[in-house]
Amino acid sequence: MRTLLAVGIVLALGGCNGSLALAPLPPFAVIGARTGRQWKAIAPTLGGKLDPSSGNVCDSGKAACMTAVVAEMSQRITSLGCSHLAPFATMYRQVSAEIRASATAGRYRDPAYVVHLDSVFSTFYYHALDAWRSGRRNETPQAWRIAFSAAEGQHVSALGDMLLGMNAHISRDLPYALATVGLRYPDGRNATGDVIAVNRDIERATQPMLAQIRARYEPSLQPPRGLPHWVSARELPKIIAAWRLEAIANARDLLSAHSVAARVEVETRIDTTATLRALLIWRATALTHPARENATRNAYCLAHSVVGS
Repeated sequence: MRTLLAVGIVLALGGCNGSLALAPLPPFAVIGARTGRQWKAIAPTLGGKLDPSSGNVCDSGKAACMTAVVAEMSQRITSLGCSHLAPFATMYRQVSAEIRASATAGRYRDPAYVVHLDSVFSTFYYHALDAWRSGRRNETPQAWRIAFSAAEGQHVSALGDMLLGMNAHISRDLPYALATVGLRYPDGRNATGDVIAVNRDIERATQPMLAQIRARYEPSLQPPRGLPHWVSARELPKIIAAWRLEAIANARDLLSAHSVAARVEVETRIDTTATLRALLIWRATALTHPARENATRNAYCLAHSVVGS
C-alpha cells in the first residue's frame, strides 16, 4: 500500500523548467445535462489563463467563482443521491468551500490565481463524470473509468471510493490543470507556493468532510480487512499532499516538453501511474462480503438522506 504514495513520484521529479510547447486543451465548454445554472453561465467562456480584466468571474479570479464552484458541487451531490459516486463529490465540495474561505480571507499570495486554478481543475472532474454518466466512456480517462466502475458496481468500501476519486483527480487531472493555468502568476512570479498552500485547506476540510460522509453515507469509514491501519480516513491529508507534490512535478514536465515525443512520454507516465495506482486502491479496498456490506451501507444512506443536501 505504500506504493499508493510512492509510485510515480521518483519518475515525476527531475523535470526541467521551460516554456510551454504543447498546451493541454481541457473541455471547458462541455456542459453536461446535470450542470447547474451558475456553471452553465461560466463554462462556455472559461479560459486557461488568469485575466483580471475578464468578464468571466472565474477567468478573473473573483470570489463569486468559488461560490459557483461550490454550488455546482452541491448540484451534483444532490443528483447522485445514494450513489457510491457521492462520497468523493461530498469530499470535493468541502475542500472547495475551504478554498473559497481562504481566498476570501486573503490567505494566499494571489487569491485570484488559486480561484482560477480551482475552477479549471474542477472542470476536469465535471467532464469526466458527465462523460461517464452519459455513456461516453471513450472520453473518460482510464483512472476515472476505474473509479466510476468501482463505485457504480459497488465493489469497494466508502474509503476506497474516496481514494479512487482522489487519485483520478489529483494523479491524473491536476498535472494538466496546473499546466493549463501555468505555475506562475501573471507578473511572472513562481506560484507553486500557493498551489502547496491549498494543502492547508484540505487539512481544514478533512474533519467536517468526514463528518458529512459519516452522517450521510458510511458511519464507520474503517479501512477494510487487510489494509494497513495507517491508511485511514484521518491520513487522507498526507496522502493528498504527496500526490499533489507529484502532480506539480508532472506539470513542470508537461510545461517543459519540447516535442510531441517528449509530451507523449510525460502524458503516458501520468496516465500509467494514475491507472496503476487506481488498480492498487481497488484491490486494497475491495469488499470482503459485498452483498452484506453494500446492503448495510445503502440502507444507512437511504435512512439518512436529506433532500437538497
